[in-house]
Amino acid sequence: MITRVNEENILEAATIHSCAWQDSHRSFCAEEFIKRHTPERQKQYLQKKMAAGSEIFMMIRDIPLAVVTINKDVIEDLYVLRQS
Repeated sequence: MITRVNEENILEAATIHSCAWQDSHRSFCAEEFIKRHTPERQKQYLQKKMAAGSEIFMMIRDIPLAVVTINKDVIEDLYVLRQS
């Protein structure tokens, strides 16, 4: 299921964004920098994107798995959790 992110579910989207961002950047960013990208920080990031006009969607398959931000016709962020 794909659902639009709003203030009620933004922390779930931010958690996906945080975990997937950390995982995707770990091989080339310092660990201290990686750790700054917490769900709370990414929530603020996503709120700023929404305020600037981006639409944010989350894919849920039993649990939230992916988040995408779209501004007009451009995908700005696409983060997917690794499957365990």
